[in-house]
Amino acid sequence: MKKAVLILLLGIARLGFTQDNPIIDSLKGSLTFGNADSSTLWRLSLDYMTINSDSCRIYSRQLYDLGLKAHSAFCKGWGLGISGVMMDETGNYSSSFPVYEQAMNIFIRSGDSCGICVIDFRLGLLYSNAGFPDLGQGFYQKVLKFAPADPHFFNRNYPSYYGRFFKGLTMLDLSQYYLNHSKLDSALICAHSFMRILSGIPEKRYQGDGLIIIGQVYRIQGHMELAMKYLKQAAYLLAANGNKSGLSRAYARIGELFDEEKVPDSAYYYALRSFMTAKKAGYYPSIAASGVILTKYFRSKNHLDSAFWYQEITLGAKDSLSRENKRHSFQIMVIREQLDRQRNDEARQQLVNKIRFFVLLSGVVILLLLALGLWLNNRQKKKSNIQLNRQKTDLELAMAGLKATQQQLIQAEKMASLGELTAGIAHEIQNPLNFVNNFSEVSIELAGELKGEIDKTALTTEEKSALTLLSDDLINNQQKINQHGRRADSIVKSMLQHSRKSSGEKESVDINELADEYLRLSYHGLRAKDKGFNAALETRFDAEIGKIPVFPQDMGRVLLNLFNNAFYSVSEKMKSGNPGFAPLVSVSSKKIGNMVELRVMDNGMGIPVMERDKIFLPFFTTKPTGEGTGLGLSISYDIVTRQHGGKLLVESQPGEYATFIILLPDK
Repeated sequence: MKKAVLILLLGIARLGFTQDNPIIDSLKGSLTFGNADSSTLWRLSLDYMTINSDSCRIYSRQLYDLGLKAHSAFCKGWGLGISGVMMDETGNYSSSFPVYEQAMNIFIRSGDSCGICVIDFRLGLLYSNAGFPDLGQGFYQKVLKFAPADPHFFNRNYPSYYGRFFKGLTMLDLSQYYLNHSKLDSALICAHSFMRILSGIPEKRYQGDGLIIIGQVYRIQGHMELAMKYLKQAAYLLAANGNKSGLSRAYARIGELFDEEKVPDSAYYYALRSFMTAKKAGYYPSIAASGVILTKYFRSKNHLDSAFWYQEITLGAKDSLSRENKRHSFQIMVIREQLDRQRNDEARQQLVNKIRFFVLLSGVVILLLLALGLWLNNRQKKKSNIQLNRQKTDLELAMAGLKATQQQLIQAEKMASLGELTAGIAHEIQNPLNFVNNFSEVSIELAGELKGEIDKTALTTEEKSALTLLSDDLINNQQKINQHGRRADSIVKSMLQHSRKSSGEKESVDINELADEYLRLSYHGLRAKDKGFNAALETRFDAEIGKIPVFPQDMGRVLLNLFNNAFYSVSEKMKSGNPGFAPLVSVSSKKIGNMVELRVMDNGMGIPVMERDKIFLPFFTTKPTGEGTGLGLSISYDIVTRQHGGKLLVESQPGEYATFIILLPDK
């Protein structure tokens, strides 16, 4: 089993080579003609591990020497690593351990992730065999963590599937470990995980090893049918992939299962196949296991000569295994001594490090005490200066505050004077505008009468036509004068309203009723001008709000302004020919803490983002020339914020909707 895991771990893509394998002959030919390179020696070292251990040692040594000559970390690391594996497999554990450490240091310095995973896996096997399963598990966990399935994890020297390959190997060895320690559930989980991982990579030679472990688990649990199923499937896969040692194990386990089930002929058949396969592979564990079954079978048949022959072979195999186990035990003792020495060295080093740390800490404490004394002395000297600087700063801040307040008072006075001046100018302009508007209306009527008198005169047709055209031009000019005069009159009145201070006192008003009243008033006002206009009205009032203190007339102007704008927006969207458009204007109220929120929403044209920050400025309007003064929202903003101490906000999506939000204090 270990040999199988070893070969699979090192990622040999051509594991079934024999002495006369043409690929090996080609690689050896390249050496003969002097074309050796790192790849050739590496592959020969790996391939001869299953064929000839002496040749493997020779080629791994040449690989290491090539690394020294060419300064190649790849060659040096793998030359040492393969040499360590051969020492490990021949039972020379005490020599393989330091070789593994040298190889690991080379792989770490060169960043060879594949090499690191190989050495971690071999160290896990070494420590587990030496009786340190916890240390072995630690190395296995490193392989599982640092051997991902990402093909870019390894460099160009390795196949892209090596990440999953190493995870599978680790799972296989863990499943064997758990089976040996009777942790059947864990063994079954790891074996199934091994089978899943190997199913997605090209290397299939040892896929049957996982099935043998699964069959063994089910055999111990008493599920004989399942055990037989998995063991036969394992034998089929191992035979198809040329794994002789694994095939001999599968046949031996099947023979043991038939022997337990009291089916001697089938037990004999599979034991004999295991024996013959193991003899060819030189695999003593299967020779010993199958020999026991064959000896028992021939005794039951009273064929004592055959029974004696198989018993002698079985005892010889067990004797070889016993000698190997004794040598193994001695090597374990050596490794434990090395590990103990290593731990003692680490303990001494930790003690030295602690002494150094405490000496350094003492020096740091002394320096800190000196620094603290200097800091206290310096602090005492600076204390008075800090106090003076603080007083100076306070005086400068107070002076800056006084200057800012003075500037604000001056600005407020200027704005008040400007408001009064604006009101005076607007009032003075209003009288001339009234004369212009009145006389333009009278002129329009006189021009109409003149046009009628022309028809009564005894003039030629051409003369009448010329006079009529002049009369029409005169009427059109007077109408334009009247139209723009009335627009100027509207602007003047808005300016007067803008500058006028609110008269009266706040009253407790039901804000829901006030909003509903002005919604209907605005809608019917627009309907009076445009009979074809229709829109859906929607109200959602919070009945718990009750009455709040406001200036009723001023708040009514705000609401009327917002409703007029909303109806204008949906009307313009209707005129744009939007099919399926249903005009909607809604108003809602809601109590939010100590504030009352009113929302006026329409699904009209919306407000462009670039204009949203300007809509509350005086004389800014989005309406065409002649259709708005640009003061409605400005007046509304002043009424809500200055007179009522509230907020007026806007939310909009161009082409979709616009919502104006009024926030008023409830007290």
